[in-house]
Amino acid sequence: FRTAAPGVHMLDYESGRLLYSVTGLDDFLPGQYSYAAGIHGVGTLGQPGSYLAVATSACVSVKICMPVPWTPPIPESDWAAGVLFLLDLGSMTELEQVIAV
Repeated sequence: FRTAAPGVHMLDYESGRLLYSVTGLDDFLPGQYSYAAGIHGVGTLGQPGSYLAVATSACVSVKICMPVPWTPPIPESDWAAGVLFLLDLGSMTELEQVIAV
């Protein structure tokens, strides 16, 4: 589930060419798998004050990771923490980069 090229990717709408990839979200916290679950952005690359907010969902194992409601009681050993990343788009001025968090 959501394991192919995890991260946030920016494409050129007209050509479909990959401009940016932000990777490393999936293993940011040790012992769990995180994936981008929601994004919101403001501004333009290289423009001060521009940002991209990336909310993640997470699971302790890709084998049990799925977008279904969990039913209590869930063992604490299966708990995972989502992370909110704020990416400074204003500092990203070069195209065609891969940025690892």
